[in-house]
Amino acid sequence: MRSASGGSVFFFRSLFSALALMIALVLATPGFAQVSFNPSVHSSPNIPNDIFQVKLNQVGKPDLITTQAGSNSVSVFLNDGNGNFPAGPSATYLTGGVATNSVAAADFNEDGFPDLATANCGNSPDPPQTPVPSSVSILFNNGDRTFKPHQDYPLPACPDSIGTLIASPESLSSLIVSYGGSNITLLMNNGLGQFSERTIAGPAGSQIRGVSAADYNGDGLDDIAAIMNGNSVVIFYQNPDGSFQAPTTIFSKTATLIAANTVGFNATGRPDLLVPFTNAPGEPPGVIAFTNNGGGNFSALSLHVDAIYGDMGHKAAEGDLQGTGLHSIILPVAYSTQTSLFSAFAVFTQPSKGVWNGPIYLAGNFNGTAAAAAVADFNSDNRPDIAGAGGEDSHMYVFMNTTSPRDCAFFAGAGVHVCSPTPGASVKSPVPASISANGTPFPIVAIKAYFNGTLVSSSETNTLNFTIVEPPGNYQLAANAWDSNDKVYQTIVNFTVPATATCSVPTAAGVHICAPTQGSTVFSPVAISAAANGGTAKISAMKAYIDGKLVASSSSGTISGSVPEAAGTHKLVVNAWNTAGKLFQSSATFTVH
Repeated sequence: MRSASGGSVFFFRSLFSALALMIALVLATPGFAQVSFNPSVHSSPNIPNDIFQVKLNQVGKPDLITTQAGSNSVSVFLNDGNGNFPAGPSATYLTGGVATNSVAAADFNEDGFPDLATANCGNSPDPPQTPVPSSVSILFNNGDRTFKPHQDYPLPACPDSIGTLIASPESLSSLIVSYGGSNITLLMNNGLGQFSERTIAGPAGSQIRGVSAADYNGDGLDDIAAIMNGNSVVIFYQNPDGSFQAPTTIFSKTATLIAANTVGFNATGRPDLLVPFTNAPGEPPGVIAFTNNGGGNFSALSLHVDAIYGDMGHKAAEGDLQGTGLHSIILPVAYSTQTSLFSAFAVFTQPSKGVWNGPIYLAGNFNGTAAAAAVADFNSDNRPDIAGAGGEDSHMYVFMNTTSPRDCAFFAGAGVHVCSPTPGASVKSPVPASISANGTPFPIVAIKAYFNGTLVSSSETNTLNFTIVEPPGNYQLAANAWDSNDKVYQTIVNFTVPATATCSVPTAAGVHICAPTQGSTVFSPVAISAAANGGTAKISAMKAYIDGKLVASSSSGTISGSVPEAAGTHKLVVNAWNTAGKLFQSSATFTVH
């Protein structure tokens, strides 16, 4: 993975180091998911345990907020408008307490700009030091993506989660906070951005954590979902007068349930739930997906990660990552061994409604405890991206979605999948290559591609797409992938680049474009090939232009070249002149993936 400042996060040994080498047979296992990302890592100081995406000026692209569990501060990362975030926070703001655990955003004072609310732990030091109370801090937006000093509301104990909801009869967002006690604190918004404390009581002696809110039963009132006693998911349904009913248990499991996350993975308009879990007897950890069937009825399905991942983040996320209308689920995870700690983000894709594939792991970093994930389209390309809070490694991760039809589908198990070139294929130059790799259980952190022993392309993630010009001949592609535990996977593909056929000269005076053809879809670099007939006089010069820029020229009746071009639609124009000075022209519009 590449850092936002350009430094490399990972270091890889050479191909010839004494590592275990796994040879995977091409096409031995069917591919099962088509998705790709361009990752970057950003410094997010003091243990970011939570992350929230929000458009701080209500227009443009989503910004990112991370907490600082190691201090009483919150970090703001401003989107530059193109989906790029700075190497470190754009700004840091003080909060109350001594440790900021959770963050949410909403327009609390109806001025049209989202404000921040943080849940902060206090402390009880020995005298003569002064105790610092646990609290909720409100930071009002100045309207320019900066914030006023925090205003604090005390809490009875250290909070673990914070959420927003509309509490009757008000129309502005209020706040709910859990802290492991038998009650939930409701900070009721008076409509002016000022809050008063109310208590929502649970059963005496119960422990309530991981709150979230939405209208789960479709009655037009926001309800509260929470984890009770570590093993049950409950909902506090709101009454029309703004009070809440006693909790209704919708699910119980012999396990440690971590938090309730309100999402919409079923794409029905009804709020669904994601609940990460661990410590289920005889069952790997993972996340429970609760599909809202309407009327407060849910169906539950457990999705599992490898048992090596002992730590689950508290905030899972979802989004239509593949652009198919079927949402994927993202679960922050971490594993530890005697010598290392490593974080990752498990992605469960959905090939058909209600059916989930086993996870693809996106790499975090060493010493990380991935805690939370968020999904938003950061660059307005209609492909949802992923952001994650790294916890103990003090990093924020951004995975920009680069999914395209060219992407090579992942194997269902561990290994390297080469979709192109295929074994024994005859491939015209420039040669397009498409590779994916999946590690089990460790995430892939690098792929390198070699043609006849020469490195031709590489990536620091689990996919690799490239196109390269090669002369005619026989080639062997070695695609090597490394996981975070230094294991190497390899697939070998032999293919041939045939001699390039000369573009045929048109029988009548004019220009014949052989490549790219009109309406074609090609890969960069773009191969150009054309020939011209000068009629009564010989062709003396040819020039090729893409989008008005000269890309190739010739002093004969043929022209060829190879030009790198960005993804999108382009226009090629080829001009030819004969010795009499007459101009001939032809054009072709094409698309670069």
